[in-house]
Amino acid sequence: MSAKIALIVTITVVLMAFFFSHRLYWYERETIFRNSETHLLHIGEGLRGPVESFLKKQDHQGIRKAIAEAAREADVILITAYNARGRVISCSSPRWSGRDLINMYPEAVTVEDIAAVQKALGGGYAAYYDEQHVRSCLVMPVVYGESGTGALFISLDLVSTMAQINRRAVEGILIAVLVAAVSGVAAYFLFHALFARRVKSLSVTATRLASGDITSRTEVGGIDEIGYLAASFNNLAEEITNWHGNLEEAAASRMNELLVLFEVVNTISQSLDMNAVLPKVLDQVVGNMGVVQGAVVLVGSDGLSLSLVAQRGLSDGSACRISGAGQGGIGDVILRNKAMRISAGDEDGPESVPGLEQDDIRSALIVPISARGAVLGALALYSPQRHKFTDENEALLATIGNQVSVAVLNARLYEKTLELAQEDGLTRLANRRHLMERLKQEVYRAERYHTSLSLIMLDLDKFKSFNDTYGHLKGDELLREFAIMVAHTIRVTDIAGRYGGEEFAIILPNTALKGAIVIAERIRLAMEGLRIDIGEGSPPAGRTVSIGIAEFLPGDTEEKLVGNADAALYRAKQGGRNRVSW
Repeated sequence: MSAKIALIVTITVVLMAFFFSHRLYWYERETIFRNSETHLLHIGEGLRGPVESFLKKQDHQGIRKAIAEAAREADVILITAYNARGRVISCSSPRWSGRDLINMYPEAVTVEDIAAVQKALGGGYAAYYDEQHVRSCLVMPVVYGESGTGALFISLDLVSTMAQINRRAVEGILIAVLVAAVSGVAAYFLFHALFARRVKSLSVTATRLASGDITSRTEVGGIDEIGYLAASFNNLAEEITNWHGNLEEAAASRMNELLVLFEVVNTISQSLDMNAVLPKVLDQVVGNMGVVQGAVVLVGSDGLSLSLVAQRGLSDGSACRISGAGQGGIGDVILRNKAMRISAGDEDGPESVPGLEQDDIRSALIVPISARGAVLGALALYSPQRHKFTDENEALLATIGNQVSVAVLNARLYEKTLELAQEDGLTRLANRRHLMERLKQEVYRAERYHTSLSLIMLDLDKFKSFNDTYGHLKGDELLREFAIMVAHTIRVTDIAGRYGGEEFAIILPNTALKGAIVIAERIRLAMEGLRIDIGEGSPPAGRTVSIGIAEFLPGDTEEKLVGNADAALYRAKQGGRNRVSW
Protein backbone atom coordinates (compact mmCIF):
# COMPACT_ATOMS: atom_id res chain seq x y z
CA MET A 1 0.00 0.00 0.00
CA SER A 2 2.85 2.36 0.83
CA ALA A 3 4.39 1.72 -2.58
CA LYS A 4 1.08 2.48 -4.26
CA ILE A 5 0.74 5.76 -2.35
CA ALA A 6 4.32 6.69 -3.31
CA LEU A 7 3.60 5.84 -6.94
CA ILE A 8 0.43 7.92 -6.90
CA VAL A 9 2.28 10.90 -5.40
CA THR A 10 5.10 10.56 -7.94
CA ILE A 11 2.74 10.33 -10.90
CA THR A 12 0.70 13.27 -9.61
CA VAL A 13 3.77 15.50 -9.23
CA VAL A 14 5.05 14.49 -12.66
CA LEU A 15 1.70 15.20 -14.28
CA MET A 16 1.39 18.57 -12.57
CA ALA A 17 4.95 19.52 -13.56
CA PHE A 18 4.34 18.36 -17.11
CA PHE A 19 1.14 20.37 -17.24
CA PHE A 20 2.76 23.59 -16.04
CA SER A 21 5.85 23.02 -18.21
CA HIS A 22 3.61 22.50 -21.20
CA ARG A 23 1.68 25.67 -20.42
CA LEU A 24 4.93 27.61 -19.99
CA TYR A 25 6.31 26.17 -23.22
CA TRP A 26 3.29 27.30 -25.25
CA TYR A 27 3.25 30.67 -23.52
CA GLU A 28 6.88 31.29 -24.52
CA ARG A 29 6.11 30.15 -28.08
CA GLU A 30 3.22 32.55 -28.34
CA THR A 31 5.38 35.35 -26.90
CA ILE A 32 8.10 34.67 -29.47
CA PHE A 33 5.55 34.65 -32.28
CA ARG A 34 4.10 37.96 -31.12
CA ASN A 35 7.58 39.52 -30.71
CA SER A 36 8.72 38.23 -34.09
CA GLU A 37 5.58 39.58 -35.73
CA THR A 38 6.17 42.98 -34.07
CA HIS A 39 9.80 42.92 -35.21
CA LEU A 40 8.74 42.08 -38.75
CA LEU A 41 6.20 44.90 -38.81
CA HIS A 42 8.86 47.30 -37.52
CA ILE A 43 11.25 46.26 -40.29
CA GLY A 44 8.50 46.29 -42.91
CA GLU A 45 7.08 49.68 -41.99
CA GLY A 46 10.58 51.13 -41.88
CA LEU A 47 11.45 49.67 -45.28
CA ARG A 48 8.21 50.19 -47.20
CA GLY A 49 8.46 54.00 -47.39
CA PRO A 50 11.96 54.08 -48.92
CA VAL A 51 11.14 51.20 -51.27
CA GLU A 52 7.99 52.92 -52.57
CA SER A 53 9.94 56.17 -53.01
CA PHE A 54 12.76 54.48 -54.93
CA LEU A 55 10.24 52.59 -57.03
CA LYS A 56 8.56 55.77 -58.10
CA LYS A 57 11.96 57.17 -59.11
CA GLN A 58 12.95 53.90 -60.77
CA ASP A 59 16.00 53.91 -58.50
CA HIS A 60 16.76 50.23 -58.25
CA GLN A 61 20.16 50.91 -56.75
CA GLY A 62 18.52 52.75 -53.90
CA ILE A 63 16.14 49.83 -53.33
CA ARG A 64 19.04 47.37 -53.14
CA LYS A 65 20.83 49.54 -50.59
CA ALA A 66 17.71 49.92 -48.46
CA ILE A 67 17.05 46.15 -48.50
CA ALA A 68 20.70 45.36 -47.77
CA GLU A 69 20.65 47.77 -44.84
CA ALA A 70 17.47 46.19 -43.41
CA ALA A 71 18.82 42.67 -43.90
CA ARG A 72 21.60 43.45 -41.41
CA GLU A 73 18.95 43.19 -38.64
CA ALA A 74 19.46 40.19 -36.37
CA ASP A 75 17.89 36.87 -37.46
CA VAL A 76 16.68 38.28 -40.82
CA ILE A 77 16.78 35.47 -43.38
CA LEU A 78 15.48 37.03 -46.58
CA ILE A 79 14.00 40.35 -47.78
CA THR A 80 12.57 40.48 -51.29
CA ALA A 81 10.72 43.20 -53.25
CA TYR A 82 8.39 42.10 -56.09
CA ASN A 83 6.74 44.11 -58.82
CA ALA A 84 3.10 43.76 -59.78
CA ARG A 85 3.88 40.76 -62.05
CA GLY A 86 5.63 38.84 -59.28
CA ARG A 87 9.14 39.45 -60.59
CA VAL A 88 11.94 40.13 -58.08
CA ILE A 89 12.94 43.81 -58.21
CA SER A 90 15.52 43.46 -55.45
CA CYS A 91 16.49 40.77 -52.89
CA SER A 92 18.84 40.49 -49.94
CA SER A 93 20.15 37.43 -51.77
CA PRO A 94 21.39 38.93 -55.11
CA ARG A 95 21.09 35.65 -57.01
CA TRP A 96 17.29 36.02 -57.14
CA SER A 97 17.22 39.55 -58.57
CA GLY A 98 15.31 39.72 -61.82
CA ARG A 99 13.82 36.22 -61.29
CA ASP A 100 10.11 35.39 -61.16
CA LEU A 101 8.54 34.45 -57.83
CA ILE A 102 7.73 30.95 -59.01
CA ASN A 103 11.39 30.32 -59.88
CA MET A 104 12.38 30.82 -56.24
CA TYR A 105 10.37 27.72 -55.23
CA PRO A 106 11.37 25.56 -53.41
CA GLU A 107 14.89 26.88 -52.56
CA ALA A 108 13.94 30.30 -51.19
CA VAL A 109 10.14 30.30 -50.87
CA THR A 110 7.40 27.80 -50.04
CA VAL A 111 3.92 27.33 -51.40
CA GLU A 112 2.62 29.31 -48.41
CA ASP A 113 5.09 32.14 -49.25
CA ILE A 114 3.88 32.26 -52.86
CA ALA A 115 0.25 32.46 -51.74
CA ALA A 116 1.11 35.26 -49.30
CA VAL A 117 2.96 37.27 -51.99
CA GLN A 118 0.03 36.89 -54.37
CA LYS A 119 -2.27 38.12 -51.60
CA ALA A 120 0.00 41.18 -51.08
CA LEU A 121 -0.02 41.90 -54.81
CA GLY A 122 -3.75 42.20 -54.44
CA GLY A 123 -3.34 44.69 -51.62
CA GLY A 124 -3.49 42.39 -48.59
CA TYR A 125 -1.16 41.62 -45.64
CA ALA A 126 0.02 38.18 -44.46
CA ALA A 127 1.93 37.29 -41.25
CA TYR A 128 2.52 33.61 -40.42
CA TYR A 129 4.83 31.05 -38.81
CA ASP A 130 6.57 28.44 -40.99
CA GLU A 131 6.76 25.33 -38.74
CA GLN A 132 8.85 23.34 -41.21
CA HIS A 133 11.65 25.92 -41.58
CA VAL A 134 11.23 27.44 -38.11
CA ARG A 135 10.84 31.02 -39.34
CA SER A 136 8.36 33.89 -39.06
CA CYS A 137 7.26 35.66 -42.23
CA LEU A 138 5.55 38.95 -43.19
CA VAL A 139 4.31 39.97 -46.65
CA MET A 140 2.95 43.49 -47.28
CA PRO A 141 1.94 45.45 -50.37
CA VAL A 142 4.04 48.35 -51.75
CA VAL A 143 2.78 50.96 -54.22
CA TYR A 144 4.91 52.42 -56.96
CA GLY A 145 3.45 54.84 -59.44
CA GLU A 146 1.18 53.83 -62.21
CA SER A 147 2.78 50.40 -62.51
CA GLY A 148 0.53 49.08 -59.72
CA THR A 149 1.10 47.33 -56.43
CA GLY A 150 4.12 45.22 -55.62
CA ALA A 151 4.98 43.14 -52.57
CA LEU A 152 7.62 43.16 -49.84
CA PHE A 153 8.55 39.75 -48.29
CA ILE A 154 10.52 39.53 -45.01
CA SER A 155 11.40 36.37 -43.00
CA LEU A 156 13.08 35.94 -39.60
CA ASP A 157 15.05 32.91 -38.38
CA LEU A 158 13.61 31.42 -35.11
CA VAL A 159 15.68 28.22 -34.94
CA SER A 160 17.93 29.25 -32.09
CA THR A 161 15.07 30.83 -30.17
CA MET A 162 12.86 27.74 -30.45
CA ALA A 163 15.81 25.52 -29.51
CA GLN A 164 16.23 27.51 -26.29
CA ILE A 165 12.53 27.11 -25.49
CA ASN A 166 12.66 23.34 -26.09
CA ARG A 167 15.78 23.00 -23.96
CA ARG A 168 14.16 24.86 -21.07
CA ALA A 169 11.04 22.65 -21.39
CA VAL A 170 13.10 19.44 -21.21
CA GLU A 171 15.07 20.78 -18.25
CA GLY A 172 11.82 21.64 -16.48
CA ILE A 173 10.45 18.13 -17.04
CA LEU A 174 13.66 16.51 -15.76
CA ILE A 175 13.61 18.67 -12.65
CA ALA A 176 9.93 17.74 -12.13
CA VAL A 177 10.73 14.03 -12.42
CA LEU A 178 13.49 14.38 -9.86
CA VAL A 179 11.21 16.29 -7.48
CA ALA A 180 8.48 13.71 -8.01
CA ALA A 181 10.85 10.84 -7.21
CA VAL A 182 11.97 12.51 -4.00
CA SER A 183 8.34 13.22 -3.08
CA GLY A 184 7.36 9.60 -3.76
CA VAL A 185 10.11 8.22 -1.54
CA ALA A 186 9.15 10.64 1.23
CA ALA A 187 5.48 9.70 0.88
CA TYR A 188 6.35 6.00 1.03
CA PHE A 189 8.18 6.22 4.33
CA LEU A 190 5.72 8.68 5.84
CA PHE A 191 2.66 6.60 4.96
CA HIS A 192 4.34 3.41 6.11
CA ALA A 193 5.17 4.97 9.45
CA LEU A 194 1.75 6.50 10.05
CA PHE A 195 -0.67 4.02 8.45
CA ALA A 196 0.75 0.88 6.85
CA ARG A 197 1.91 -0.88 10.02
CA ARG A 198 -1.37 -0.19 11.80
CA VAL A 199 -3.40 -1.27 8.78
CA LYS A 200 -1.35 -4.47 8.52
CA SER A 201 -2.05 -5.23 12.18
CA LEU A 202 -5.76 -4.64 11.57
CA SER A 203 -5.60 -6.87 8.48
CA VAL A 204 -4.00 -9.73 10.43
CA THR A 205 -6.79 -9.56 13.00
CA ALA A 206 -9.41 -9.52 10.22
CA THR A 207 -7.80 -12.60 8.64
CA ARG A 208 -8.00 -14.49 11.93
CA LEU A 209 -11.63 -13.49 12.28
CA ALA A 210 -12.37 -14.66 8.73
CA SER A 211 -10.70 -18.00 9.42
CA GLY A 212 -13.15 -18.68 12.26
CA ASP A 213 -11.48 -17.12 15.30
CA ILE A 214 -14.44 -14.93 16.31
CA THR A 215 -12.71 -13.99 19.58
CA SER A 216 -9.97 -12.14 17.68
CA ARG A 217 -9.70 -8.38 18.44
CA THR A 218 -7.30 -5.68 17.25
CA GLU A 219 -5.15 -3.55 19.60
CA VAL A 220 -4.69 -0.69 17.13
CA GLY A 221 -5.61 2.61 18.78
CA GLY A 222 -5.55 6.30 18.02
CA ILE A 223 -8.02 9.05 17.35
CA ASP A 224 -7.47 9.26 13.60
CA GLU A 225 -9.35 7.39 10.88
CA ILE A 226 -7.38 4.16 11.44
CA GLY A 227 -8.24 4.29 15.14
CA TYR A 228 -11.91 4.79 14.36
CA LEU A 229 -11.75 1.92 11.88
CA ALA A 230 -10.17 -0.36 14.47
CA ALA A 231 -12.87 0.51 17.03
CA SER A 232 -15.59 -0.18 14.45
CA PHE A 233 -13.89 -3.47 13.59
CA ASN A 234 -13.93 -4.57 17.22
CA ASN A 235 -17.61 -3.65 17.46
CA LEU A 236 -18.29 -5.68 14.32
CA ALA A 237 -16.45 -8.65 15.80
CA GLU A 238 -18.61 -8.41 18.92
CA GLU A 239 -21.77 -8.41 16.80
CA ILE A 240 -20.50 -11.40 14.82
CA THR A 241 -19.90 -13.27 18.06
CA ASN A 242 -23.37 -12.41 19.32
CA TRP A 243 -25.10 -13.37 16.09
CA HIS A 244 -23.12 -16.51 15.37
CA GLY A 245 -25.32 -18.71 17.49
CA ASN A 246 -28.49 -17.11 16.11
CA LEU A 247 -27.34 -17.71 12.53
CA GLU A 248 -26.74 -21.38 13.20
CA GLU A 249 -30.22 -21.69 14.67
CA ALA A 250 -31.74 -19.81 11.71
CA ALA A 251 -29.85 -22.03 9.27
CA ALA A 252 -31.15 -25.14 10.98
CA SER A 253 -34.69 -23.74 10.85
CA ARG A 254 -34.29 -22.89 7.18
CA MET A 255 -32.99 -26.37 6.44
CA ASN A 256 -36.02 -27.85 8.19
CA GLU A 257 -38.31 -25.67 6.04
CA LEU A 258 -36.56 -26.82 2.88
CA LEU A 259 -36.95 -30.44 3.97
CA VAL A 260 -40.67 -29.88 4.52
CA LEU A 261 -40.99 -28.31 1.08
CA PHE A 262 -39.07 -31.18 -0.46
CA GLU A 263 -41.34 -33.73 1.18
CA VAL A 264 -44.46 -31.84 0.08
CA VAL A 265 -43.27 -31.45 -3.52
CA ASN A 266 -42.22 -35.09 -3.64
CA THR A 267 -45.65 -36.17 -2.38
CA ILE A 268 -47.48 -33.93 -4.86
CA SER A 269 -45.44 -35.21 -7.78
CA GLN A 270 -46.39 -38.84 -7.13
CA SER A 271 -50.02 -38.59 -8.22
CA LEU A 272 -52.64 -36.41 -9.88
CA ASP A 273 -55.33 -37.70 -7.53
CA MET A 274 -55.66 -34.79 -5.10
CA ASN A 275 -58.07 -36.71 -2.85
CA ALA A 276 -55.20 -39.10 -2.12
CA VAL A 277 -52.32 -36.61 -2.16
CA LEU A 278 -53.67 -33.72 -0.07
CA PRO A 279 -54.23 -35.76 3.14
CA LYS A 280 -50.57 -36.82 2.96
CA VAL A 281 -49.49 -33.22 2.43
CA LEU A 282 -51.53 -32.13 5.45
CA ASP A 283 -49.90 -34.83 7.58
CA GLN A 284 -46.44 -33.58 6.58
CA VAL A 285 -47.27 -29.94 7.29
CA VAL A 286 -48.94 -30.65 10.64
CA GLY A 287 -46.12 -32.94 11.71
CA ASN A 288 -43.37 -30.43 10.91
CA MET A 289 -44.94 -27.20 12.20
CA GLY A 290 -45.63 -28.25 15.78
CA VAL A 291 -49.44 -28.47 15.60
CA VAL A 292 -51.96 -31.33 15.56
CA GLN A 293 -54.93 -29.62 13.91
CA GLY A 294 -55.34 -28.58 10.29
CA ALA A 295 -57.52 -28.78 7.21
CA VAL A 296 -57.48 -28.58 3.42
CA VAL A 297 -60.59 -27.18 1.73
CA LEU A 298 -61.14 -26.92 -2.04
CA VAL A 299 -63.67 -24.80 -3.91
CA GLY A 300 -66.10 -26.79 -6.02
CA SER A 301 -66.38 -26.55 -9.80
CA ASP A 302 -69.38 -24.23 -9.35
CA GLY A 303 -67.12 -21.70 -7.60
CA LEU A 304 -69.43 -21.57 -4.55
CA SER A 305 -69.43 -24.88 -2.69
CA LEU A 306 -66.58 -25.98 -0.42
CA SER A 307 -65.21 -29.48 -0.07
CA LEU A 308 -63.21 -30.66 2.96
CA VAL A 309 -60.53 -32.81 1.32
CA ALA A 310 -58.54 -33.54 4.49
CA GLN A 311 -58.57 -32.61 8.19
CA ARG A 312 -56.57 -33.53 11.26
CA GLY A 313 -57.47 -33.12 14.93
CA LEU A 314 -60.84 -31.40 14.39
CA SER A 315 -64.15 -32.56 15.78
CA ASP A 316 -66.99 -33.51 13.45
CA GLY A 317 -68.79 -30.27 14.28
CA SER A 318 -65.78 -28.09 13.40
CA ALA A 319 -65.18 -30.06 10.21
CA CYS A 320 -68.79 -29.50 9.15
CA ARG A 321 -68.59 -25.77 9.83
CA ILE A 322 -65.37 -25.48 7.81
CA SER A 323 -66.71 -27.35 4.78
CA GLY A 324 -70.21 -25.93 5.02
CA ALA A 325 -70.05 -22.25 5.91
CA GLY A 326 -66.31 -21.81 5.52
CA GLN A 327 -65.87 -20.77 9.16
CA GLY A 328 -62.67 -20.73 11.15
CA GLY A 329 -61.23 -18.03 8.86
CA ILE A 330 -61.36 -20.16 5.72
CA GLY A 331 -64.28 -18.30 4.15
CA ASP A 332 -62.55 -14.91 4.54
CA VAL A 333 -59.28 -16.19 3.07
CA ILE A 334 -61.02 -17.69 0.03
CA LEU A 335 -63.08 -14.54 -0.47
CA ARG A 336 -60.11 -12.16 -0.22
CA ASN A 337 -57.44 -14.48 -1.69
CA LYS A 338 -55.10 -13.33 1.08
CA ALA A 339 -53.39 -15.17 3.94
CA MET A 340 -54.69 -14.58 7.47
CA ARG A 341 -53.45 -15.12 11.02
CA ILE A 342 -55.99 -15.17 13.84
CA SER A 343 -55.26 -15.11 17.55
CA ALA A 344 -58.19 -15.25 19.99
CA GLY A 345 -58.27 -15.07 23.80
CA ASP A 346 -56.93 -11.53 24.13
CA GLU A 347 -58.69 -8.73 26.01
CA ASP A 348 -61.99 -7.62 24.49
CA GLY A 349 -61.88 -10.58 22.13
CA PRO A 350 -63.44 -14.07 21.88
CA GLU A 351 -61.87 -16.90 23.80
CA SER A 352 -61.61 -19.09 20.71
CA VAL A 353 -61.43 -18.69 16.95
CA PRO A 354 -65.00 -17.97 15.78
CA GLY A 355 -66.67 -21.10 14.44
CA LEU A 356 -64.26 -23.48 16.18
CA GLU A 357 -65.22 -22.81 19.81
CA GLN A 358 -66.00 -26.44 20.56
CA ASP A 359 -62.37 -27.41 19.84
CA ASP A 360 -61.03 -24.54 21.99
CA ILE A 361 -58.82 -23.29 19.10
CA ARG A 362 -57.14 -19.96 19.88
CA SER A 363 -54.77 -19.53 16.91
CA ALA A 364 -55.24 -20.04 13.20
CA LEU A 365 -53.01 -19.67 10.15
CA ILE A 366 -54.82 -19.92 6.80
CA VAL A 367 -53.32 -19.37 3.34
CA PRO A 368 -55.17 -19.43 0.02
CA ILE A 369 -54.60 -22.12 -2.58
CA SER A 370 -54.74 -20.00 -5.72
CA ALA A 371 -53.37 -20.13 -9.25
CA ARG A 372 -53.60 -17.62 -12.10
CA GLY A 373 -55.70 -15.28 -9.98
CA ALA A 374 -58.36 -17.92 -9.20
CA VAL A 375 -58.83 -19.22 -5.63
CA LEU A 376 -58.93 -23.02 -5.61
CA GLY A 377 -59.22 -23.47 -1.85
CA ALA A 378 -57.41 -22.90 1.44
CA LEU A 379 -54.81 -24.61 3.65
CA ALA A 380 -55.33 -24.04 7.39
CA LEU A 381 -53.43 -24.84 10.60
CA TYR A 382 -54.99 -24.48 14.08
CA SER A 383 -53.63 -24.47 17.63
CA PRO A 384 -55.07 -24.10 21.17
CA GLN A 385 -52.07 -21.82 21.94
CA ARG A 386 -52.47 -18.07 21.45
CA HIS A 387 -50.10 -16.30 19.01
CA LYS A 388 -48.78 -19.64 17.91
CA PHE A 389 -47.88 -18.75 14.33
CA THR A 390 -45.05 -16.44 13.17
CA ASP A 391 -44.15 -14.62 9.97
CA GLU A 392 -41.81 -17.48 9.10
CA ASN A 393 -44.64 -20.01 9.53
CA GLU A 394 -46.86 -17.91 7.25
CA ALA A 395 -44.16 -17.63 4.57
CA LEU A 396 -43.55 -21.40 4.63
CA LEU A 397 -47.24 -22.28 4.52
CA ALA A 398 -47.82 -19.77 1.69
CA THR A 399 -45.06 -21.45 -0.32
CA ILE A 400 -46.63 -24.84 0.33
CA GLY A 401 -49.99 -23.39 -0.70
CA ASN A 402 -48.47 -22.25 -4.00
CA GLN A 403 -47.13 -25.74 -4.66
CA VAL A 404 -50.51 -27.29 -3.81
CA SER A 405 -52.31 -24.81 -6.10
CA VAL A 406 -50.17 -25.85 -9.06
CA ALA A 407 -50.83 -29.51 -8.31
CA VAL A 408 -54.61 -28.96 -7.96
CA LEU A 409 -54.72 -26.97 -11.19
CA ASN A 410 -52.75 -29.65 -13.03
CA ALA A 411 -55.03 -32.36 -11.66
CA ARG A 412 -58.13 -30.50 -12.81
CA LEU A 413 -56.63 -29.87 -16.22
CA TYR A 414 -55.79 -33.56 -16.46
CA GLU A 415 -59.36 -34.51 -15.56
CA LYS A 416 -60.66 -32.05 -18.13
CA THR A 417 -58.32 -33.50 -20.75
CA LEU A 418 -59.57 -37.01 -20.04
CA GLU A 419 -63.13 -35.76 -20.26
CA LEU A 420 -62.49 -34.04 -23.59
CA ALA A 421 -60.69 -37.12 -24.91
CA GLN A 422 -63.87 -39.18 -24.30
CA GLU A 423 -66.40 -36.67 -25.66
CA ASP A 424 -67.50 -35.69 -29.12
CA GLY A 425 -66.82 -31.97 -29.45
CA LEU A 426 -70.10 -31.12 -31.17
CA THR A 427 -72.70 -33.25 -29.37
CA ARG A 428 -70.96 -33.73 -25.98
CA LEU A 429 -71.82 -37.43 -26.21
CA ALA A 430 -69.18 -40.15 -26.06
CA ASN A 431 -66.90 -40.18 -29.07
CA ARG A 432 -66.44 -43.31 -31.16
CA ARG A 433 -63.26 -44.47 -29.45
CA HIS A 434 -64.73 -44.18 -25.96
CA LEU A 435 -68.01 -45.70 -27.15
CA MET A 436 -66.21 -48.79 -28.50
CA GLU A 437 -64.17 -49.12 -25.29
CA ARG A 438 -67.37 -49.11 -23.22
CA LEU A 439 -69.03 -51.57 -25.61
CA LYS A 440 -66.08 -53.92 -25.22
CA GLN A 441 -66.43 -53.71 -21.41
CA GLU A 442 -70.19 -54.35 -21.53
CA VAL A 443 -69.79 -57.32 -23.90
CA TYR A 444 -67.24 -58.82 -21.51
CA ARG A 445 -69.58 -58.23 -18.54
CA ALA A 446 -72.59 -59.73 -20.34
CA GLU A 447 -70.57 -62.77 -21.41
CA ARG A 448 -69.16 -63.39 -17.96
CA TYR A 449 -72.25 -62.74 -15.85
CA HIS A 450 -74.79 -63.96 -18.41
CA THR A 451 -76.69 -60.66 -18.45
CA SER A 452 -78.58 -59.15 -21.35
CA LEU A 453 -77.16 -56.39 -23.55
CA SER A 454 -78.53 -54.52 -26.56
CA LEU A 455 -77.06 -52.03 -29.00
CA ILE A 456 -79.01 -49.37 -30.92
CA MET A 457 -77.65 -47.80 -34.11
CA LEU A 458 -79.35 -44.55 -35.26
CA ASP A 459 -78.98 -42.59 -38.51
CA LEU A 460 -80.64 -39.25 -39.29
CA ASP A 461 -82.62 -39.59 -42.50
CA LYS A 462 -81.52 -37.51 -45.50
CA PHE A 463 -79.22 -35.44 -43.35
CA LYS A 464 -77.02 -34.49 -46.34
CA SER A 465 -79.96 -32.81 -48.08
CA PHE A 466 -80.71 -30.93 -44.84
CA ASN A 467 -77.12 -29.62 -44.83
CA ASP A 468 -77.30 -28.69 -48.50
CA THR A 469 -80.61 -26.89 -48.03
CA TYR A 470 -80.07 -25.04 -44.74
CA GLY A 471 -76.29 -25.00 -44.36
CA HIS A 472 -73.81 -26.81 -42.16
CA LEU A 473 -74.40 -24.54 -39.15
CA LYS A 474 -78.07 -25.56 -39.05
CA GLY A 475 -77.01 -29.16 -39.61
CA ASP A 476 -74.71 -28.95 -36.57
CA GLU A 477 -77.56 -27.42 -34.56
CA LEU A 478 -79.85 -30.34 -35.53
CA LEU A 479 -77.19 -32.85 -34.44
CA ARG A 480 -76.78 -31.09 -31.07
CA GLU A 481 -80.53 -30.98 -30.44
CA PHE A 482 -80.83 -34.65 -31.40
CA ALA A 483 -78.02 -35.54 -28.97
CA ILE A 484 -79.70 -33.58 -26.16
CA MET A 485 -82.99 -35.35 -26.85
CA VAL A 486 -81.31 -38.77 -26.80
CA ALA A 487 -79.49 -37.97 -23.54
CA HIS A 488 -82.82 -37.05 -21.90
CA THR A 489 -84.62 -40.11 -23.27
CA ILE A 490 -82.24 -42.91 -22.26
CA ARG A 491 -81.52 -44.14 -18.74
CA VAL A 492 -78.60 -43.11 -16.53
CA THR A 493 -76.93 -46.48 -17.03
CA ASP A 494 -77.14 -46.31 -20.81
CA ILE A 495 -74.23 -44.98 -22.88
CA ALA A 496 -74.95 -42.82 -25.94
CA GLY A 497 -72.29 -41.77 -28.40
CA ARG A 498 -71.65 -40.36 -31.84
CA TYR A 499 -70.54 -43.19 -34.10
CA GLY A 500 -69.66 -40.92 -37.01
CA GLY A 501 -71.23 -38.11 -39.05
CA GLU A 502 -75.00 -38.27 -38.53
CA GLU A 503 -74.81 -41.81 -37.15
CA PHE A 504 -75.19 -42.51 -33.40
CA ALA A 505 -75.16 -45.57 -31.14
CA ILE A 506 -76.62 -46.37 -27.72
CA ILE A 507 -75.36 -49.17 -25.44
CA LEU A 508 -78.12 -50.60 -23.23
CA PRO A 509 -76.65 -52.75 -20.41
CA ASN A 510 -78.99 -55.29 -18.75
CA THR A 511 -81.52 -54.71 -21.51
CA ALA A 512 -83.03 -57.36 -23.74
CA LEU A 513 -84.35 -56.78 -27.26
CA LYS A 514 -87.85 -55.98 -26.09
CA GLY A 515 -86.71 -53.18 -23.80
CA ALA A 516 -84.40 -51.82 -26.46
CA ILE A 517 -87.33 -51.64 -28.92
CA VAL A 518 -89.30 -49.54 -26.42
CA ILE A 519 -86.44 -47.06 -25.99
CA ALA A 520 -85.78 -46.93 -29.73
CA GLU A 521 -89.42 -46.26 -30.55
CA ARG A 522 -89.51 -43.51 -27.94
CA ILE A 523 -86.50 -41.84 -29.59
CA ARG A 524 -88.02 -42.20 -33.06
CA LEU A 525 -91.27 -40.53 -32.00
CA ALA A 526 -89.40 -37.73 -30.22
CA MET A 527 -87.36 -37.15 -33.35
CA GLU A 528 -90.51 -36.72 -35.43
CA GLY A 529 -91.44 -33.76 -33.27
CA LEU A 530 -87.92 -32.24 -33.10
CA ARG A 531 -87.67 -29.02 -35.10
CA ILE A 532 -85.13 -26.20 -35.25
CA ASP A 533 -85.59 -22.63 -36.36
CA ILE A 534 -84.10 -22.07 -39.83
CA GLY A 535 -84.87 -18.32 -39.93
CA GLU A 536 -85.97 -16.12 -42.85
CA GLY A 537 -89.65 -16.50 -41.92
CA SER A 538 -89.66 -20.22 -42.79
CA PRO A 539 -91.29 -22.78 -40.51
CA PRO A 540 -88.97 -24.86 -38.28
CA ALA A 541 -87.41 -27.87 -40.00
CA GLY A 542 -86.30 -31.31 -38.87
CA ARG A 543 -85.58 -34.87 -39.95
CA THR A 544 -86.64 -38.35 -38.96
CA VAL A 545 -84.35 -41.10 -37.75
CA SER A 546 -83.86 -44.72 -38.81
CA ILE A 547 -82.96 -47.17 -36.04
CA GLY A 548 -81.43 -50.62 -36.00
CA ILE A 549 -81.29 -52.86 -32.89
CA ALA A 550 -79.16 -55.92 -32.11
CA GLU A 551 -79.23 -58.05 -28.95
CA PHE A 552 -76.08 -59.68 -27.60
CA LEU A 553 -75.94 -63.45 -27.99
CA PRO A 554 -73.46 -65.68 -26.16
CA GLY A 555 -70.22 -65.87 -28.09
CA ASP A 556 -70.71 -62.56 -29.88
CA THR A 557 -67.89 -60.03 -30.00
CA GLU A 558 -68.34 -56.28 -29.96
CA GLU A 559 -67.62 -56.27 -33.70
CA LYS A 560 -70.32 -58.87 -34.30
CA LEU A 561 -72.83 -56.89 -32.20
CA VAL A 562 -72.06 -53.68 -34.12
CA GLY A 563 -72.39 -55.51 -37.44
CA ASN A 564 -75.81 -56.94 -36.47
CA ALA A 565 -77.09 -53.53 -35.34
CA ASP A 566 -75.74 -51.92 -38.49
CA ALA A 567 -77.47 -54.52 -40.65
CA ALA A 568 -80.74 -53.84 -38.84
CA LEU A 569 -80.24 -50.13 -39.47
CA TYR A 570 -79.75 -50.84 -43.16
CA ARG A 571 -83.04 -52.76 -43.27
CA ALA A 572 -84.79 -49.81 -41.60
CA LYS A 573 -83.46 -47.42 -44.22
CA GLN A 574 -84.31 -49.81 -47.06
CA GLY A 575 -87.79 -50.25 -45.63
CA GLY A 576 -88.61 -46.58 -46.07
CA ARG A 577 -86.74 -44.86 -43.20
CA ASN A 578 -88.27 -43.43 -39.98
CA ARG A 579 -88.70 -46.88 -38.54
CA VAL A 580 -87.14 -49.34 -36.06
CA SER A 581 -85.73 -52.68 -37.28
CA TRP A 582 -84.07 -55.58 -35.45
